[in-house]
Amino acid sequence: MGVRSTVRKLPDEIRAEVDRLLADGRHTLDQIVEHLRGMGVDQVSRSALGRYSKDFESVVEDMRLTREMAQAVGHELQDLVDDDATQLLVGSLQALLLKARMLIAKGDGIAPKDVADLCRATKDLQSALNLRARLATGVRRELAAEIAKQTAVAAENIDRIAQEGGLSAALAAQLRREVLGVRLAVNG
Repeated sequence: MGVRSTVRKLPDEIRAEVDRLLADGRHTLDQIVEHLRGMGVDQVSRSALGRYSKDFESVVEDMRLTREMAQAVGHELQDLVDDDATQLLVGSLQALLLKARMLIAKGDGIAPKDVADLCRATKDLQSALNLRARLATGVRRELAAEIAKQTAVAAENIDRIAQEGGLSAALAAQLRREVLGVRLAVNG
C-alpha cells in the first residue's frame, strides 16, 4: 500500500483551503505552496501538491461529468415529472448514475448489482411513465364523456325552457350555440 499524500494528511480546514485555491484556477502550484508556508504548513512540497492537483482535477472533472449526466437525465424527463413517484424515480436514477460514474472514476468498475439497480430503476421509471400516460388517457376519455353528457343535458334544458317560455326553435338553437358552443338537431 502506498504512502498517504502529505496534502491528504493535512487538517480538513487546510486541505479545504488547498482545494479552494486549486478549484479557483488562478494560482500556480508555487503560489499555493507559498500560501501554505504563510499558514505555517511546511511539510507540503511542490511535487506532492502537483500530484494532489492532478487527482483533484480528475475528481473535479468526474464530478462535472456526473452533474452533466444527472442534469441531462433531469432535463430529458422534466416535462414528464409532475408527480412525487416519478420525481423519486428520476432522483434514484440520477443517484445511481452518480454512483456508477464515481466507481468508474475510482477505477473500481461497476458492480453487477449496480448495473442491475440502474436497469431496474430505468425499467421502473418507464413503467411509471407508461402507467401515468394510460391513466391520463383514461381520465381524458372519462372527462370528455362527462362533458358530452353534461352538454346534452344542458341542451335539453335549454330546449325545455325555450319551449315553456314560448321561444322559437331557431332562438333555442342560437342559445345552445352561444351558451354551450354546440349544435344539436332542433326538435319538432
